[in-house]
Amino acid sequence: MLFDGFLSYSHSNVDQAEALHRELERFARPWYRPRGVHVFIDKANLAAAPVLREEIASALSAARFLILLASRVSAKSAWVDLEVRWWLDHRSADSIILVRIDGVIRWDKVTGDFDWQVTDALPAALKGQFKGESLYADLADTQGLPVQAPAFRHAVAQVVARLRGVPLDAILGEHLLRRRQARLTVAAVAVLVVGLGVGSVVLDRRARIEKVAKEGQRALSLSREYAAKSHFALAHHDARGAVLWGLVAVHKAETTEARGALLEALVATQHFVAELPVAAEAPIDAVALVVSRGWLIAGDRQGVLSIWDFRQGQCLARFERVSPGAITSISVSADGQLALVGSDEGAWSLWDLNRRARIQVLDAQAAFALAFQRTGSSWVSADRVGTLSQWTLGPNGASMVRRAPSSDSVVSVAVTTDNRIVTGSVIGVVRLHDANTLRPLRDIDPEPSTGAVVDVSADGRWLLLAGGMFVRRVDLRDLSPEAAPDARQLEATVDAARFVRPSGGEVALATQQELHLWGDTPRVIGFHATSIMSLAADPQSGLLVTGDGRGRVRVWAFQPNNGFVRIVRTPADDMGFQVAALDPDGRSLAIAASDAHFDLTRGRWVSKRANILIADTTTGVVKRTLLDVHRGYVNALALSPGAKWLASAGDDGCVTLWDASQGNSRAIDCTPSSPATAVSFDADGRWLAYVHSDGLAAVWDIAQEKIIWQANPPDVRSIAFGGSEGKMYVVRVDGRLELRDVVKGTSQGIYSPPPPKRQRRLAPLPQP
Repeated sequence: MLFDGFLSYSHSNVDQAEALHRELERFARPWYRPRGVHVFIDKANLAAAPVLREEIASALSAARFLILLASRVSAKSAWVDLEVRWWLDHRSADSIILVRIDGVIRWDKVTGDFDWQVTDALPAALKGQFKGESLYADLADTQGLPVQAPAFRHAVAQVVARLRGVPLDAILGEHLLRRRQARLTVAAVAVLVVGLGVGSVVLDRRARIEKVAKEGQRALSLSREYAAKSHFALAHHDARGAVLWGLVAVHKAETTEARGALLEALVATQHFVAELPVAAEAPIDAVALVVSRGWLIAGDRQGVLSIWDFRQGQCLARFERVSPGAITSISVSADGQLALVGSDEGAWSLWDLNRRARIQVLDAQAAFALAFQRTGSSWVSADRVGTLSQWTLGPNGASMVRRAPSSDSVVSVAVTTDNRIVTGSVIGVVRLHDANTLRPLRDIDPEPSTGAVVDVSADGRWLLLAGGMFVRRVDLRDLSPEAAPDARQLEATVDAARFVRPSGGEVALATQQELHLWGDTPRVIGFHATSIMSLAADPQSGLLVTGDGRGRVRVWAFQPNNGFVRIVRTPADDMGFQVAALDPDGRSLAIAASDAHFDLTRGRWVSKRANILIADTTTGVVKRTLLDVHRGYVNALALSPGAKWLASAGDDGCVTLWDASQGNSRAIDCTPSSPATAVSFDADGRWLAYVHSDGLAAVWDIAQEKIIWQANPPDVRSIAFGGSEGKMYVVRVDGRLELRDVVKGTSQGIYSPPPPKRQRRLAPLPQP
């Protein structure tokens, strides 16, 4: 490598040497080059080497000039003397550039050499080497001055001019020109970088907006697709699938279709409690509830008996091949201690539910139908041959007390509260039997139509007859049949039926895949994907259990606590629900619907038009529709007692009071710059409180049509009337809660939340 100069100095002057080296390479440097001249400095260019002298000699031989940093210390330095002597042996003294940083350099014109009596900044090796007076750059007076000082810059320019072989004025002019070029270049690059940065930000923002828009469109498309799948699942009696698809649709995007699909799925499954995979593809022909234990017992067509905890969804016990044929009936004693398991062929059995163990297997004629009598230790069995038997449980197990033949094949049996026995035959004839002799007393329904299924209400008054496409209730007090709904309205045969209320007022019917609740009017409360094979009910707890043809058992609540009353629909397809409010009596429902959509540029939901619907909660009928109530999003609604007044708070800054019965309105406050966020009526419907987003709050007297209180200063976040007359709670922006008396216009007290506790830092453990 060829160096323009070799900087020789004492390491005691390293700071001055490095500063000079740095400025030499920077001076008059074009902006596109790393340095103007290339100067060797041992600390900057050499690492520690075993033979430093050879390294320095190599650098010296590659340099065109020797730059001697003259000082009192360098004059006595052995290294400096060695470098100067090498240079004099291989170069001319004319290529030595002197730079004084301290000491004295004086030329003696008489001797034609330096005055060595006075000169103390040069090494002795330079005696007699210069043919004439040598000029030197003087940095002695620049100590403590910045490198930008004129004196320092002038000295550096002298050295660079000698290195490059150009006049001093030319190098100074070139340095100024290079500095201007560098500044202009930096400015141009800065402008370019800023322009590129701004352009990239704009392009990135546009790309992100387009990406968000595409993702939003995809989310809307997927939401509508999932909503369609929810409707399809509901149409095919897949309750779980309908709810899940509805939830996924709403999670993807809250479109009108998604909310409607989820609402319909929830309404259709509001009675659903749990589903248990009792058997693998085997029809469940018999089910029973033991509500006191939280159990259900199920028997399938392969003779498998299962006991489940339906609250936890756990199988507590499973018994294989309980009977050689299908399990056709399960009856549980009133105290929940015993269970009877009947079969259509072979043996039937008695079970101890406390031990979950079988007590006895009876190899008598197969018991197709079983029912406990009121004592709990005796029961009745019936088979398809027509034999009716009575049993009792003694110390030595179960024994038959009596048996009586019947002319018809019995498929169902029930026991009344006065211990009479009712049987239903395969041809639909229902008979009443004496409990002591088992002989028939009379035919209740002699027509071969409705007697395949029988049940007795918990209060013992009513007998339920169901079969084919007919359902009938019989008053057991006088055995008179009551006019009952015609099951042909269901357009399906009744496969199972049970009373679901102790008074016998409502009946659960299983028809193919649907579960109906029949009171004043029939309605579907649930369904299975396949035909319902069995049904059991517990009127006291309000629970139903159904088993289907694929081994699935579902638990239902026919009086759900979280049930929906009615579905209220918006008249326009492009209008989605936003906020709703109930009147204090719970009889009227106000709903705000708008064409709201998410504005990507504003980063929030916006709307151009909004309507308000007032509906009857018992019927779901929309009583009144208020059109174009606000120019934008509706943030809050409130109904006064009796639904006389309706208040709405809009994104357009208006608080509007409506006459709910007439539809007349009055804007009591409009502040376009501050959206209205909350409205509230007092318990008597005399006053209306409202809040804006900027903290402005006020109370409006409806009768006097004026403001009777206004927040000062406007620092209210929320407001609500209390239970006491004239009392109002005000939540301030800083979190304080104030109780005010509206009548007196005074504050009754302020609660300030305690400041958050500062977490103390744990001290570090001492090091061992």
